[in-house]
Amino acid sequence: MRGVYALLISLAGEASVKVGGLGRIDFRAGTYVYVGSGLGSSSTSIDGRIMRHLSRRKRRHWHIDYLLGDHRFKPAAALFSRVDQHIECDLARRIVGDSRARVAHRGFGASDCDCLGHLFLFEDLDAVTTEELIREKLEALGLKPEKWA
Repeated sequence: MRGVYALLISLAGEASVKVGGLGRIDFRAGTYVYVGSGLGSSSTSIDGRIMRHLSRRKRRHWHIDYLLGDHRFKPAAALFSRVDQHIECDLARRIVGDSRARVAHRGFGASDCDCLGHLFLFEDLDAVTTEELIREKLEALGLKPEKWA
């Protein structure tokens, strides 16, 4: 399966995490959304990417691996849409354009594009409300959101 996805992650309290080349980053409590794509097959498909993100045992390679390797960050949900194009940056721009979102750290998850970042914090929204907001952003791109089960 190929497409774009948004991983929702809850953080109950504050956390400071060393994230590869980005160094130590301080994170506030709230709901985070990480945007990515899976346009390949096997491990680079949506299935492969999401399953990797949800696995606690993995080599830390991507920025998101450092967060999800920390027990304080709890995956809450994953939404995805099937598409054969690189549109994760389009989704990221729609999210950052929302007044309730802020880029969690400049460059996080966006080392191969010119986006401000692909990790967003919704400090005042719970995971359920954030999930609905992400559904709306996917639909605004003309996509059909599905929930990872």
